[in-house]
Amino acid sequence: MARPKRLKLIGEEGFFHITSRTVGQEFFLGDVEKEKLFNIIKYYSGYYFVKPIGLTVMDNHFHLLIKSEPESYYSDDQVKQRVAEYRDKKKKKEKAKEEDWEGEEEGDGEISSNELQRIKKQMADISEYVRAIKQTFSRWYNKMNNRSGYLWGDRFKSVLIEKGEGLLNCLAYIDLNPVRAGIVKRPEDYRWSGIGYRIYTDNKGDFLSFDGIFSESEMKDHPKEELLQCYRYFVYKC
Repeated sequence: MARPKRLKLIGEEGFFHITSRTVGQEFFLGDVEKEKLFNIIKYYSGYYFVKPIGLTVMDNHFHLLIKSEPESYYSDDQVKQRVAEYRDKKKKKEKAKEEDWEGEEEGDGEISSNELQRIKKQMADISEYVRAIKQTFSRWYNKMNNRSGYLWGDRFKSVLIEKGEGLLNCLAYIDLNPVRAGIVKRPEDYRWSGIGYRIYTDNKGDFLSFDGIFSESEMKDHPKEELLQCYRYFVYKC
């Protein structure tokens, strides 16, 4: 039987809870692997039209909560600038002999109008975003472990989440994964979780957003420390 098509929002923003598991749910992800996958997710979140809200990397799967943004949010000049920045990053990685990275456009020349539209569609596609993350990590993992074959199981799952209370509950669920698994007693003590990243790195690079959790006026009127404290209080009530 044919697989159902994945739900995609065309021309509008949406919030998605994404999960992906290793093949056979094998425990492939140790500390080094979790750190690598976390950084790969950070990397591609700066290229595609997404805003990460929550993230947790476990031993055999990861959770990712994102805000997906449409092409219309970005001007042609913004896209060209983004492509130029990532071409430069790719060159630096190649010079450092790091692994192959998906997503960035090749070459140094001017981008044609048709090519620009193709790139914008790619940047707005969450399937392309997750594919880049998983393929880049798989190549690195297989190379480091002298293995071949699939690393990830079936297609990733994505669930559309309503902003507000539904999004807040989903974010807390993701951050509490390590607590439910008995790995840590406090969610922020888990290094590869969103709440841990927010607290111990002061959300370095503004990687994680609270879009959809708090209103625009709340985010504008309150410093990020207060928003985090409010969210942390909610998590401890769960």
